[in-house]
Amino acid sequence: MQPPRSGRVRSRPESTDTRIAEITARQRGYRTKSLSVAIVYHSGYGHTERLAKAVATDAASIDGVEVVSLDVEAAAKAWDTLEQADAMIFGAPTYVAGASAALKAFQEASSTALATSSRATRRSGSTRL
Repeated sequence: MQPPRSGRVRSRPESTDTRIAEITARQRGYRTKSLSVAIVYHSGYGHTERLAKAVATDAASIDGVEVVSLDVEAAAKAWDTLEQADAMIFGAPTYVAGASAALKAFQEASSTALATSSRATRRSGSTRL
């Protein structure tokens, strides 16, 4: 019987010079990599808004991560901000076994706007808050 594997996944090995440069930069207080995250949510009674703010707080506590949190109404006017994001997190209440109509309408509008952007080649995934 083989021992159980650890849950850690190894990434592609980096060159030693790159690793040394990153460690040195971190020791000096420089950010080595930056990640921009946009959180877009719709909240009917405030519950999803609280969850979105908690996710934003935790994500912002990670060094090198910049977070912008927008409700769907504000996000519909901030296409430039969303286009620059490296990752997007969506949150909405569940009505009749699906996301709220406000979030669905935003997603339909954003799919056209973001698909024609210069960063349209990114992967997408879905996770509920």
